[in-house]
Parts: sequence; C-alpha cells; structure tokens
Amino acid sequence: MVDLHVNPELFALVPEPTKEDFAALKKSIEANGQHNPIIVWKDPVSSKDFIIDGHSRYETCKQLKIEPIIEYKQFDNWLVAMKFAVQVNSNRRHLSAIQKVELALREIEIEGKIAKERQKSTLPKKGEKGFQKSVPNGMHTGNTCEIVSKKTGLSSRTVARLKRILDDGTDELKRDVASGKKTAASAERLIKLEQIHTNPISLPEGKFKIILCDVPYKYDFEGEGAPNYPTLSEEEIIKLKDQHGRPITDLFATDAIIFFWAPFPKLEDALRIIHAWGFSYKTGIVWSKEKEGISQQGTGHYVVATCETILIATKGKPGIPLPKNRPLGILRAPRTNTHSQKPDITRHWIEKMYPNEKYLELFARETAKGWTAWGNQLDFPKITKPVIKKGILDYLER
Repeated sequence: MVDLHVNPELFALVPEPTKEDFAALKKSIEANGQHNPIIVWKDPVSSKDFIIDGHSRYETCKQLKIEPIIEYKQFDNWLVAMKFAVQVNSNRRHLSAIQKVELALREIEIEGKIAKERQKSTLPKKGEKGFQKSVPNGMHTGNTCEIVSKKTGLSSRTVARLKRILDDGTDELKRDVASGKKTAASAERLIKLEQIHTNPISLPEGKFKIILCDVPYKYDFEGEGAPNYPTLSEEEIIKLKDQHGRPITDLFATDAIIFFWAPFPKLEDALRIIHAWGFSYKTGIVWSKEKEGISQQGTGHYVVATCETILIATKGKPGIPLPKNRPLGILRAPRTNTHSQKPDITRHWIEKMYPNEKYLELFARETAKGWTAWGNQLDFPKITKPVIKKGILDYLER
C-alpha cells in the first residue's frame, strides 16, 4: 500500500467523523469500493506525499487492506492546500451548523494569512519604488459574522451565537451542539451562566438608599424554554460578590429601602434573601399584568399566573413616604414580550415615594435617567422602553 503522510495542522482543521459515520464509511467502501479519491500533494520541501483530503478514506482502506485510489494535486504552498481542504469539507452536507461556522472561520483565517504572504511578495524591495496600496485578492474586509453568514447561509445572529460557543465553550459542549444534543441557544446560556459565576462584573461605587432589585431566580425546572440569561440559586444571590471580592451588601446605605421583585412561587426565597441582606420586610405591591383591563395569562402549576409582587423592606431608618406620595397597593400595567421584563413605570412610583434620592437598580436590563444600573444584561442589545401614556402619568399624581 502506498505510504501517505498526515500533516497534524491540516488534520486538525476539519471535524473528525463520529464513530457511527466512520463505521458507515467503512461499510460502504467494503461493499461498494472507494468512489471518491484521496487528494494528495507532494510537498516540494520534504518530498513526502501528504493527504490533503480523505483522511478517513485512507484509514478505512488501511483497515480493509485495500489499495486506495489517489489523485495528486498541485498547490503553491501549505496555506493554499489548507484552504482547499477547508473548502472541500465545507461543501459536505452532513456538517452541523457549528461545524460549518468553525470551518468558515478557519477559511477566513487562512485567507488572511495567504493575503499577507501575497502582500509581502508585492511590496517593493529595498531601493525599489512603489507601494502596495490595494487590498490583496482574497483578503476579506468587514464584520466576521457577516462574512461567515454569507459563506454558510446561516443568520448573523446564529453565527454570532455559534462563534461564542466555539470561542468560550468546552469541548464537550461543542460536541453536544454539533450532535444536536443541545441547542445553540441553551449552550450559549450555559456559557453566560459560567462567566457570570467566574467573572462577575464590578459593582458600582458608593452606597445607595433606594434600591430596586429583580434577581434572576433559578427555578426547579429549567429546560429549553428557560430564560436566555444566567439564573442564580438563592445561596448564590445572597453571597454574590463581584470580581474584586466586594459583596453585594456593601452597596446598601445604613438607612435604606429595597423594592424587591418576587413572583409568587419565589416568595419564600425572596424573603430569605431580603433578611440575609440585612433588611426587614414591611409590605408590598402587586403587579396585575393587564392590557386594556384584561388580565394577561402566564404559566403556573396550580393557578394561571397573572400577577407578581414587589416586596418592600427596610434597613435602618430610611423614612416613610409622605401620604400624598404613597402609591396604591396594586400596579395595573401590561407586560412586554421580553421574558421577565418589569414595567418601566415602577421607577416613577419609587421616585415619587422618595424624591431626589440616590437610586440603584440591581440586575437591571437597561439604564434609566437618574438611576445607577448594575447587571450583566446591560451589555446585551438595549430593550426598547415602553411608552408611558399620559393617562398613566395622571394616575401617578393621585
């Protein structure tokens, strides 16, 4: 049998077949023979015959003791040979979406190296006139995700999600996505969760008297429909520290009041967190999720959820609002299409209760005028604020 060589760098460029795929290939070649030739290039430097495409076919032929069918091709150098190998594998239909993105990213990287080499060859030598001004043929410009999107036919959002998995995910997670065991969305959520645990963002400077808080509760059942943001257990929320080791409780002034969102299934958790942070529960507000007077139905195991609560708790002596500034105990406002987003009007209620204070929103999704916002989702695409109609503002003045 002809002796062919494997270049480790080139071999690592393309995804290895699964055991099932390799077994199917072996069975096919054993029954029907080898149809596609093994592409080989004779490296002019070493004079060795290297496999450019067809590593699995070559291994199968060796195991079956069959003389392989070989086709020699000429390439200018190893970079061009690698680009050919990536392009050939990119056109194979059995690749998963993440494998297509991985190959496209590698192709872009190789093209960049080829372009640099070409540019070096066109630059004027010492003592010569002229300068290479144009971008060499083959060099891509523009956003990487958009380029990969065009190469693979996937959306830019999907490419960005898969690129994050390739950059930050474990090998096991990548395999799970490639095999379909996990969706790209759930894999990305796991990465976000791991990153918030290992490198929580810095807490804001100073101490705050007025706090609005919407913690990312971890529920008992978090499947594929779980929220697309990192959730935390009760203990993780209580003991949360930023990357500098500063505890979240360091944000609270000696005299402070907290408005703490608590869905009914998480009331006990919310109360334990509040107490662990040094606050004492006082009262609460119910958010009735209504649109044009009709309740908006959510999910629930015992009842259909239409409400959430805001627990109000104090630390020290923050004072109580003037009678004219006290809101009703029920907030009637529609929910948005964004999972867990709370009514923007809540901040206006708090500002009226405690005017001209230093306000802090914990686990925020967006920034608001006059408020210090802290939360890992602030780096994500900005959520469009709902329009507050004049009728609602009139309601605040009651």
